[in-house]
Amino acid sequence: MQDDIKAALAGLPESERDRWAFCARRNKNNTALQQAEKTVEMMAEELCDFLGLDETPIGSNQVQGGSQ
Repeated sequence: MQDDIKAALAGLPESERDRWAFCARRNKNNTALQQAEKTVEMMAEELCDFLGLDETPIGSNQVQGGSQ
């Protein structure tokens, strides 16, 4: 399949190949970013569970302890 894709791209003008290469790199980067975000979210949930904390984001309308 990869050879078929390479053959199809070889017949395109260079500007069109560059455009496809850019789109492929961007898609690969977006996929990697999404995977990293899922990993961080999962680790944060596990850490909160381990520490016995709820997952309410800091900066929400909840008081974060201490007297005011």
